[in-house]
Amino acid sequence: MLAEKLQMLQDYVMFIHGKMSSDITLVKVLAIAFSGENKLASFIAKAKLNSDAKSAAEILEKLLIGKWLHKDMQPELLLELLEMDASLEALINPMLDTVMKYIAVFNLKHGGSNFLVLPRFKKRDSIEAVAKMLVPLSQAASDESLNGDRIRVLQSQLLQNWLDDGNPIGDFFELLLNSDKQAAERAAAVKLLDVLLDYS
Repeated sequence: MLAEKLQMLQDYVMFIHGKMSSDITLVKVLAIAFSGENKLASFIAKAKLNSDAKSAAEILEKLLIGKWLHKDMQPELLLELLEMDASLEALINPMLDTVMKYIAVFNLKHGGSNFLVLPRFKKRDSIEAVAKMLVPLSQAASDESLNGDRIRVLQSQLLQNWLDDGNPIGDFFELLLNSDKQAAERAAAVKLLDVLLDYS
């Protein structure tokens, strides 16, 4: 079913792109069809992971970002619109790639803006909680849903925030090691559980 939807998306976008009065009109039509921009953005993020639909999905992603820029949407409001402001799970959501692309262009458009995703979560959930979420991601490079560039940017922001708070660099690496150890322990526990389930 998903493959059929992706193929329809590919065919539709390639046919209609550039034929409508404006690209924003196309995005509006698709947002209505998907019952909201958040669901459209989620579908685009998933479609980008499919090699057959990636080119069409990237076209739609650019159009969606263009619509947000046209509205000059504040990054905080965008996170709320996409329902990515409530949990640290947003850091592993494929939609975050689209959000970070928008924020990069938004910051360039507004010379005085330096909005970053990570401080928003750090302020609410603590830098330790953010580290525990990010560290395991570096070990999951083979997971297609995780963008390596996004992970590196977020980890760089994490280090910068740590230093900006006046914390020693040595303590940061200790934090990473502890998070890494906990991630390894969780993985080992899951593996043991799988073995026990197979045995039973």
